Amino acid sequence: MQLPEPEAILTNKLNVDDLEQTGSPEYEASRHIYNFLSDYTTKTNGCTLCGYNSNAFDLNFLRNLLIRYGWNPYFRGKLKNKDILHYVESLFHLNPTQFPKILRQSEKHQFYSFKLEDISAHFQLLTKPQSHNAIEDVELTIKLVKHLNEQFPETPFSTFSPIQLATNHQSQSVYEYGKSKTRDFTDHDTTPSLFKYTHWLKILSSKKEILLLNLDKVTTLLHDETIPETTISQLTSPQIQSCLKYVNFNKAFLHLEQFESEDEIKWAPFLQDLTNHSFFSGLTWSAYFALIKKEWDIDYQIHNLGFDNIDILRSLCQNLLSQPESYESILNHLLASPKTEQNTNLIRLFNRIYLNFHPCPRIDYCRKYIIPRYITGSLLRDIKDFKPLSAQLDSINTYLSSPTLSEPDIRNLHALKNRYDLLKLTYLNKTAPTHVAPS
Repeated sequence: MQLPEPEAILTNKLNVDDLEQTGSPEYEASRHIYNFLSDYTTKTNGCTLCGYNSNAFDLNFLRNLLIRYGWNPYFRGKLKNKDILHYVESLFHLNPTQFPKILRQSEKHQFYSFKLEDISAHFQLLTKPQSHNAIEDVELTIKLVKHLNEQFPETPFSTFSPIQLATNHQSQSVYEYGKSKTRDFTDHDTTPSLFKYTHWLKILSSKKEILLLNLDKVTTLLHDETIPETTISQLTSPQIQSCLKYVNFNKAFLHLEQFESEDEIKWAPFLQDLTNHSFFSGLTWSAYFALIKKEWDIDYQIHNLGFDNIDILRSLCQNLLSQPESYESILNHLLASPKTEQNTNLIRLFNRIYLNFHPCPRIDYCRKYIIPRYITGSLLRDIKDFKPLSAQLDSINTYLSSPTLSEPDIRNLHALKNRYDLLKLTYLNKTAPTHVAPS
């Protein structure tokens, strides 16, 4: 039920036919990964997963993969993580004269790049374009960390901490604030500065997280020339909310510096008015999370399954895989459970296991997933970027018509096209039967 986009195939050079013949089903892969990490964290009493931009990308995929089949991804708190991209950004700020300044452009901006490929190429660790092969990327990342440790021995990766909070011990202010160095994104005709400061006010905090208010963004709203002159009290709740930044200490990079005296002088005049805004009245963590709750599909918010339901899902998954004929009885039992959001999400994930691994899932059940996933896009988080099945097939045909496409890419795209065609024929053909015989 899950098919990659053609651009992903062209980037990763994968062939869906080869993967089916030589790879493991997703459930089996999740079980192997879980067992390996469980055994390793038990033997070592804990370990740290490291990668490049892994906190925002790879670790989310890993957690979602494990939870999707009922494997608890937290390993009793013994599995930590550290992102090498955060280390690179920190070195850039700490060593502005020695660290490479690689200028790059996006469609709208010019900026200094922290991409693995760019940094590695500068240090001559990479002499050709990055392959995006998993093993090669891991080897390149290890080479880069070793090289950076040699280049900057006073700040080795082993002692790097992605979270550093300002103390403000010299200030008599009742407010807690700090400023962080962030990348400067400028217009194409302007050279970016090495960094710019963003100024933050602490709103909520705990041992594992902090909620900050971007003071610079607030002042931008107050001086926006496209809207009538606005005072702090006139700012709407959505405007205030747009200035908040949630920081999870296990995922984010945040180095806060103490305010200088001139910073306090600049921001002090309106802090009281700002914190007296009705938006902050009685604001708690639970109220904040309720405020930002999204109506996204469970695949994008898989933590909404609920901690207690993870083990239940694993048991249901194992029962279904060992006894496929038990699906209806298990489903009826779940439907009789209390109608909570977490139980609804449990049913959704169980049904997707059924669709993907049952030897002969009902066609009409499959359509209930495939149409919103591949035809209307209503299951997706970013509908503006949605490309329906027909557009994906058009993209494949366009790529295949290119005279510069390599033979491996042609073979890989043909394999993907066959899968898309089969999905259409099997599940979207109106004459298809409700049931299919097991293959």
